[in-house]
Amino acid sequence: CRIGVMIKRDWWNKGIGEQTLKLFIDYLHKHLNIRRIWLFVIENNKRAISLYKKMGFRLEGKQKKMMGKLLKRNLPNCFTLLILLGSTNTLKV
Repeated sequence: CRIGVMIKRDWWNKGIGEQTLKLFIDYLHKHLNIRRIWLFVIENNKRAISLYKKMGFRLEGKQKKMMGKLLKRNLPNCFTLLILLGSTNTLKV
């Protein structure tokens, strides 16, 4: 399952991103039996990458200029991050 989260800048530093991810991952796992969740993140979005890693996501790969091509804008490279639910070193849901 691929997910995406965007939080308006006015709402940063309030724990909303982390709470949103926890609720979303919990729902996907418990109600839809999803075991593998991945996402794209722009490589210079250090705040998001830090949160995803804290939540148990691990780097799976790097795509050069992928998001820029999709959005028809000049954007940096992206990372693909993955979490496998139910494994010993991931978020307990």
